[in-house]
Amino acid sequence: MACFTPVTFKTSCGSKFMIRNIRDMSDAMRRSWPDKDCESYLRAVELIKRSQDGECSPRAAFGAFMEAASKQDRIVRNRHRFPKEVASTLADITKFVAS
Repeated sequence: MACFTPVTFKTSCGSKFMIRNIRDMSDAMRRSWPDKDCESYLRAVELIKRSQDGECSPRAAFGAFMEAASKQDRIVRNRHRFPKEVASTLADITKFVAS
C-alpha cells in the first residue's frame, strides 16, 4: 500500500511524469528545477536519500518533496473531473435545451 497519493511533477523544461514512490522522487530531484540551492529543495534531497537508506519514512520524504516542489511550482494540479453521472446528465440537459 502506498503511503502517499501519486502526483504529477513537471521539470523546469516542461517534462511531466508521475511521482509514485521514493525512486520517482529521487529521479525528480535530479531533473531541472528553478532553484536547486533553496533550503526546501536541499532538505527534500536529504530526506529522500535517508528514506532510501532506511533512516527516514517515505511519508516524511514525500512531505519534504511536496514542500519543495510546491514552492517552486513543480506540481501539476489535476483538473477536477465530473463523475460520469454528472457528465451524462449535463449532456442530456444540453440535448433537451438544444431541441
